[in-house]
Amino acid sequence: MLPVGLGLSRRLFEREVAPRLGGLPAAAGLVGEGSDCFGFDDEVSRDHDWGPAVCLWFRRGDPAAPLEAVLADLPPVFEGYPVRATPGRTGVLEAGAFYRRFTGLERPPETAAEWLAIPEHALAACTNGEVFADRCGAFTAHRQRLLDHYPEPVRLHKLAACLEAAAQAGQYNLPRALRRGDVVAAALAQAAFLRHAMGAAYLLARRYRPFSKWMFRALPDPALAAELEGLARAGTPGERVDRAEAASAILVQALGGLTGSRDTFLLAHARELRQGLPGELMSMNPNVDG
Repeated sequence: MLPVGLGLSRRLFEREVAPRLGGLPAAAGLVGEGSDCFGFDDEVSRDHDWGPAVCLWFRRGDPAAPLEAVLADLPPVFEGYPVRATPGRTGVLEAGAFYRRFTGLERPPETAAEWLAIPEHALAACTNGEVFADRCGAFTAHRQRLLDHYPEPVRLHKLAACLEAAAQAGQYNLPRALRRGDVVAAALAQAAFLRHAMGAAYLLARRYRPFSKWMFRALPDPALAAELEGLARAGTPGERVDRAEAASAILVQALGGLTGSRDTFLLAHARELRQGLPGELMSMNPNVDG
């Protein structure tokens, strides 16, 4: 049975890296791009860029050479798998540059504009995986600020946009396209509904939506996941419309006290969410398509 890559990498750190690391100031873990960082690696993942690996993040001003020497001393094979070294993704990385690669910033975002400029899948990628150890605490402090999720006005702004887009795609365009027999328009509307319904679920759970390959796999709402899978598998136009409405009803229920409307049309809830948001935020792109 294929071992999960994250656990394999943790054991590599504990057995081979930590004893060599000594008191060197660095954080160690496996975070970033790749199915193993999300915990979703499988047999298919072995065709490229897979295997035990460790990231060592150092602060600017601290020497990188001693950390590079630690990794250079590792055995080439661990538990029967070649130890992986992917430049820029594993190995010795400057902490600020690591976060800048994903967020464009070497510090946590501070303003609404900075938060909204970062693609959500990038936030998911730099907060996934696991930090095995952090001798300085700076890497983990930056990570924790991102894991604390968006400031509430930003979250609600993005949530309103997702609900609005889901309503337009799944509750308006999908049934109309199906009635016209326009199968391509219906497929596009259904795909948009799936994406934005899942986007809303992640925001409601205060989690970052990963890129499309893992978006459904990591969906935090099991009831919504079942309904969306049913929609993706649905054969008849009537079943597709019913599934989209059922998924919308689950989102309305998940909103809880965020809105007071009993309307089943998601657009009504999007409009209500926007009513209490700062005016300057309303002019900013919520960035829910990236």
